Amino acid sequence: MTAPVAVLFVFVTHGAVQAPAADVVTACLQALPAGTRATTRTAAEAPADAALLAEARAGAAVAAVVVSWTDAALRQADVRAAVGLPDRPRWVTRTVTFAAGDQLAERARALGLVIAAVVEEGLEPVVSPRPPPAPRTAPAAVAETPAAPNPVATVDDGGPWAIEAGATTAFESGTDGDDVIGGTIALRRWLPGRLAPRAGLAFRLTDRDIPITSRSFSGSLGLGWASARFGRPHAFGLGARLDLLIMRESVRVSQEQPLTASEQAFWSGALDLLAEVGVGLSRATTFLGGLGVEERFTEARVLVPGRIDATLPRERLILELGILSRF
Repeated sequence: MTAPVAVLFVFVTHGAVQAPAADVVTACLQALPAGTRATTRTAAEAPADAALLAEARAGAAVAAVVVSWTDAALRQADVRAAVGLPDRPRWVTRTVTFAAGDQLAERARALGLVIAAVVEEGLEPVVSPRPPPAPRTAPAAVAETPAAPNPVATVDDGGPWAIEAGATTAFESGTDGDDVIGGTIALRRWLPGRLAPRAGLAFRLTDRDIPITSRSFSGSLGLGWASARFGRPHAFGLGARLDLLIMRESVRVSQEQPLTASEQAFWSGALDLLAEVGVGLSRATTFLGGLGVEERFTEARVLVPGRIDATLPRERLILELGILSRF
């Protein structure tokens, strides 16, 4: 049994989205203990955490909930809630995605039930003076509440967007382990089904033992997949990624006798296929590692005074280490 509580709702309109705020609040209150009251307002942007907590304290609320509909079609809502107020504050984040065929009333009711389940996580149980059979019935009613929003798919805490940065090396014929060094930066967007489209930029420098230096700048578009535990705090998860690369490569050849240097540049393309591992460092930060193969569309040969000195092969082994941060 739980005592009646007060909940603060802030609906973020972004200046355009007209969301069913009243229906969401009604569905949430119906799932919370009798007598629960709500304070509701709208805002053009999400309030700062400190301002939200101060407003909740002023209204004697045990939870403060910020709801943001991310698009005009109301297909997805972000929920950020401070629960356990005022003595045991804890932040909980949920992203709720609906199917295209869900009616607006169904979305409002499902979202309200998700918020109710989040609020109840922070409620302090109150011992009932009635005989033991009475309190045993209360958990059954609470357990039924989260099961209602069947059409809703939730994404792990940390946000649907992610930015990654890391270092890259490659192993190919004619190079040692320390001959190739580079860096990459990329942006991902997590979708239902744990899929993530990805766009990135990369740079690599190859310094071979013979006097040949090559540089490549590349842009990539791809699609990744991750397991359910990927990115969760203190958890180990697996993933995979396929990228299409467009590269601008340049090759510089230096000779001591006679002392000359020449450089040529060309466009190329490639496909990357990598297996990834993720170790969650915090709610939004993951240590990321990737190992896989890269297949160039072209093979380049480097000639010095009429003979083949080196070949830039089509296949290479890729190793990436970096950090992925979700927001």
